[in-house]
Amino acid sequence: MMLGYRMWWARRPQQAEASPAKTLTETWLAIPHYSKGTCLMVALALGYALPVMGVSLLAFLLIDVLRWRKQQRVPMTEAEILASQQSPLGIIRARFTVKRKEMRNFLRGVCILAVIVVSVMSNAIIGGVIDQYGIPFSHWSLTMYITQGLMIALYSAVFTALMSIPLWYFFLGESDPHGK
Repeated sequence: MMLGYRMWWARRPQQAEASPAKTLTETWLAIPHYSKGTCLMVALALGYALPVMGVSLLAFLLIDVLRWRKQQRVPMTEAEILASQQSPLGIIRARFTVKRKEMRNFLRGVCILAVIVVSVMSNAIIGGVIDQYGIPFSHWSLTMYITQGLMIALYSAVFTALMSIPLWYFFLGESDPHGK
């Protein structure tokens, strides 16, 4: 995974005014839809079959998206900031800006936790059905796919929510007056 990313970085378009995040996005948008779908299906299949590779692929994708979003931000003028803080949404946003770094770290932690929980639940539920009932994955009916998919989604959501409580307390919970 690292070598593939490095190879792309070494061979990326060398335009002076274009950033690597922009050229990667433009390259992806230029690919035909059927190629995008095929690429996504292969990535999902490999990510499921090889969870460590899937997590690293997801991490690189997240890094690229975050770099792209950071590049897209336009700084606001002071008048726009004051106008936006007077709305109800602006008041809520102002309260969260106090703990912006902590909130970002909390959300990153929850995303990582969700990826781990989904991969573990998928492996446990699908592997359990295959072992318990002796039905190979290729012989499943549509209702089995739907039922198992909903079970994975439900259990993953519940376990992610429950396991994110300690993360919330660690990143966003009460702190002593000295800020420790």
